[in-house]
Amino acid sequence: MWYNARMGNEKTTTANEKNTAGSARAVRVSIVNLVVNIIVFAGKMLAGIFSHSTALISDAIHSASDVLDTIVVLAGVKLASKKPDKLHPYGYERMEGIAALILAVVLFITGATIGIGAGESIISGEYKEAASPGLAALITAICCIVIKECMYWYTRAAGKALSSGALMATAWHSRADALSSLGALAGIVGARMGLSILDPLAGICICIFVCKVSYNIFRGSVNKLVDKSAGEDMEKSLKRTANGVSDVAEVLSVKSRLFGNRIFVEMNLSVPPSLSAAECSAVKDSVKAAVMEEFPAVKDCIVQFSPK
Repeated sequence: MWYNARMGNEKTTTANEKNTAGSARAVRVSIVNLVVNIIVFAGKMLAGIFSHSTALISDAIHSASDVLDTIVVLAGVKLASKKPDKLHPYGYERMEGIAALILAVVLFITGATIGIGAGESIISGEYKEAASPGLAALITAICCIVIKECMYWYTRAAGKALSSGALMATAWHSRADALSSLGALAGIVGARMGLSILDPLAGICICIFVCKVSYNIFRGSVNKLVDKSAGEDMEKSLKRTANGVSDVAEVLSVKSRLFGNRIFVEMNLSVPPSLSAAECSAVKDSVKAAVMEEFPAVKDCIVQFSPK
C-alpha cells in the first residue's frame, strides 16, 4: 500500500505539470490571437480608406473590439494560472470563467450592433447610396475571412483540449469576425454589381448566429461559476476509478462541482473493518492519486470513509 501511495504522489505531480503546460499553451494561443487581430484591424482600416469601402471600414472598427477582447482573455488566463494563496485557498480558475462571461456579453453586443445597423440600413434605404469600392477592398475582405476562420479552428482546438471557456469564446469571436467580414464582402460585391442590399441582409443573418453563440458561451460560463455538477457520466467514471483501487469495498457517494475549467471531487467510501488506520490512510492516498491521474481536470479529491 505504501508503494501505491508513493506512486500516486508522482502521478499527481505529473498531472500538475500537465496543467502548468496547459496554462502556458493558453497564454501562447492568446498572444497569437492578439497579434493577428492587430494585423487584421490595420489591414482592414487601410484597405477601407484607400478603396473607399464604408463596409470594410465598419468591419475594421468591429475588429478593433477583438483586440480588446483578446487582452481580457489573456488577463483572465494569466490570473487563472496563479497559485492558491491565503485569500484564495482554492485558486483562481474562476477568473477565466469571468473573462469568458465578459466576452459573451461583448459578443452579444457585437451581434446585436451588426443586426441593428443592417436593419436601419434596409429601412432607411441607406444601402442604395453606398459607393462602389475598389478591388483592394475585395481582396482584403477575402484574406481576412480566411485568416479569421483559420484562427477560429486554431483557438478552438486549444480551447477544447484545455476545457477553456475563455479560449472557446475567443474562437467564436474569431468566427464572428470572419462572418462580419463575409457581410462586408457581400456589401463590396453587391456594390460593384449593383446589389448593395446583400450587405444588410447578410448582417441580419450574422446577427442571429452571433447572438446564439454568445448565449451558449454565457450559459456555459455561468455554470462554471455557480458550482454546477460535472455531470452524471463524469461521476460514474469517477466511481469506477475509485472502485478499481485495492481495498475499496464500496463507493457510497460521489459529489463534484465545476470550478472554472477544473473540478473538485468529494467521495465517501467504505473499507474492510480489518484495515488499520495506516492502511486506511494509504487507501485514501491511492484513491486520490488514481482519480487525479485518470482525470487531469480534477483540481482536488477529498476522500472520506464510512464503516461497512
